[in-house]
Amino acid sequence: MARQNISSGSPWEDVVGYCRAVRVGEHVFVAGTTGTDALGKVLAPDAYGQAKAALARIEVALGEAGCSLSDVVRTRMYVTDMSLASEVTRAHGEAFLKIKPAATLLGVASLIAPEILVEIEADALAGSALVTEVTVRDIEASKAFYLSLGFAMQRDSGAFVVLTWDGFELFLDERADFVPPAFPAGNVRVMVPDVDRVWGLCQSLGVPVHSEIGDRYYGLRDFTVLDPDGFGVRFATRL
Repeated sequence: MARQNISSGSPWEDVVGYCRAVRVGEHVFVAGTTGTDALGKVLAPDAYGQAKAALARIEVALGEAGCSLSDVVRTRMYVTDMSLASEVTRAHGEAFLKIKPAATLLGVASLIAPEILVEIEADALAGSALVTEVTVRDIEASKAFYLSLGFAMQRDSGAFVVLTWDGFELFLDERADFVPPAFPAGNVRVMVPDVDRVWGLCQSLGVPVHSEIGDRYYGLRDFTVLDPDGFGVRFATRL
């Protein structure tokens, strides 16, 4: 069975003898990941920010392995202080709101450096997530939103709609009693050839923006907009 090693470029990989992720067949294993850059610099002072940064690095590694956050089936979160658990789980919830992998949260005495508060591992099964489903309050408003961004209609069954973008399927499921999350929770990432063109389209349409377009340390140029229920849709191009 073919094996693929995925490196992040960290100098520690050759010292310790590991890589950021390994893919064997359809199984992908992402090593313990912290909210640091390739040289080990901590990217946020707080547990929430570090968890967000760690998850972003995991997402990039998964992309290199040919899958995405939607393919994750298990995560493990290690925190140095259990009083920070709610910050870490909030970041995890924002990334995996619709995916819901099996997850474990562990308190540990310390990590590699005292300023590092959290480390996250992820296991994925490539191709396990064929679709992403989004619960919405107003199917017509949501349908119009996604169609305006360039999604194509595959099936319209009234309160249930299937949209596509370059082979990616998005299900919209209307529920009148749905309460949108208090934070922008999104797992829809759409890779596009020219993210600046899509950014211009969103600007011309007046789509609410969650994060401005920019080059990210995790190797993507991206931005995130919000659908009518506050669900994040991130468009990205690899740098």
